[in-house]
Amino acid sequence: MSDENSPGWIAQEAPRPAAFDLFLSAPPVPGDRDTELDGVPGTLSFPTATDVTTQDAAPATRTLDLERRTRGPVRSTGVLDWVAFVLAFLVAPLGILTGIAALILSSRRNGWTSGVAKAAVAIGVVVSVVLAGGLFLLSNVQQKQAAHDAIVASSKSYCGQLKSTPGMLQSPTYDWPSVQSTIADSIVAMQTYEDNWTSLAKSAPAGVKVGTQGIATAAGAIIASVTSSRVLDDGSNVVRIQQAVSNSGIAAWVSAYCG
Repeated sequence: MSDENSPGWIAQEAPRPAAFDLFLSAPPVPGDRDTELDGVPGTLSFPTATDVTTQDAAPATRTLDLERRTRGPVRSTGVLDWVAFVLAFLVAPLGILTGIAALILSSRRNGWTSGVAKAAVAIGVVVSVVLAGGLFLLSNVQQKQAAHDAIVASSKSYCGQLKSTPGMLQSPTYDWPSVQSTIADSIVAMQTYEDNWTSLAKSAPAGVKVGTQGIATAAGAIIASVTSSRVLDDGSNVVRIQQAVSNSGIAAWVSAYCG
């Protein structure tokens, strides 16, 4: 064994792994920039500034193109859409029709519909419903008022006759006569009462005619009973007349239609 400082020593190369030799002896792959440079095999190469710029710009360009395709064309609101929107407030039915037309045209031409046109249709429907409800209520009020005015006109003569006898309507029996000195005189007074209400029944409006005639009928029944029996039971007669007056509905009618 010789020392490295001795004259006879010869440096020997350290053994290399077989894998390293295999790597050096492997043929270069065509097109591989890590193993080729200017057509010389086995040398390493690095990308130039132009290559880096081109590689960085390509993804950005593809992203921009993708965003443009995703967004599609810019949507805008047409004149017809705004016309429909205004008409929805001013003339609701016309606004609905114009809005529907705008939606159809926009869908066929552009493939999408305007939010303004949709709002015009919705607003037009709401306004139309509100107006229809208001017109219905107004019509009912007008009909009721017309009916009331017609009844007042038909009750004019009847109300005039009732008011011709002051204080009559304030009496619970509508001026049923008190007992006279004789039965014959009482019958005459009661007959006058019946005749008065029979006359009123002839001019009474349809709504109160039956009640008015009911008072005259009650008076006639009392007169017939007293005439046949010659007995005058004033208490029972008063109750009978009061019942007829209460059922007649004359007080409510006068309050509503006699002013």
